[in-house]
Amino acid sequence: MKDERQTGQTGVTVFIMAQTAIVRAGLESLVNSDHRFVMAGSSAVNLSSALDPAFLFDHPPDIVLLDIAHQGDFDALIKFLSKENEVFPAVILLLAEELQNRQLTSKTLKSGVVRGILSREAAAEEIGAAIVAAAENLFVASPEILELLLSGANSRDDFSFASENYLSSNPKLSLQSESLTPREKEILEMLAEGISNKLIAYRLNISEHTVKFHVSSIFAKLDVTTRTEAVTESLRRGLILL
Repeated sequence: MKDERQTGQTGVTVFIMAQTAIVRAGLESLVNSDHRFVMAGSSAVNLSSALDPAFLFDHPPDIVLLDIAHQGDFDALIKFLSKENEVFPAVILLLAEELQNRQLTSKTLKSGVVRGILSREAAAEEIGAAIVAAAENLFVASPEILELLLSGANSRDDFSFASENYLSSNPKLSLQSESLTPREKEILEMLAEGISNKLIAYRLNISEHTVKFHVSSIFAKLDVTTRTEAVTESLRRGLILL
């Protein structure tokens, strides 16, 4: 492990854990190029040892970006998260596609440590938005991950259980869960106008996938599952006016 955090710098401190050099380099570049973040360090150590209590940070970061590429990595993560009274920074998972299933993913939410679950194919803007949200004690998931969490006959119960556990271990989250970013408010207003994701992407000059990411974040914060519910709930809360 190496620690690159420099005293006197401000911003969200981010530590990267990824075994693949190319992935690690890409994430380091993303963090270093964004003025909102400070690179706290990076590590290529095996997760089985990195998530051991003996693995300590010289300067605990705000966020750990954790690349999960193999089942063995995921098993090590679940084993670590199942322990009680462990102290670890907030974690954003970058999951390989083959590990994206509801049973595995929902397990990570019960610890209160994981504050973001994204695909390893997530765009830089999505990862950046997730870091900012996690730093504010919010939870963010890629659209496909959120869909998995809410899928199946009992998905709502599973997700509610995980969310309640997460909220109980993160008191600040319950106070900030309704807050929307300026971009999310902008997109929410367009949803109220009935504008499609494709047109929203065109108007904001962002990708349609990024729009879906923001919409999923809006749904999660408002605790809804459809556009209609999102608009209705936002009107009820006075977040938008028609």
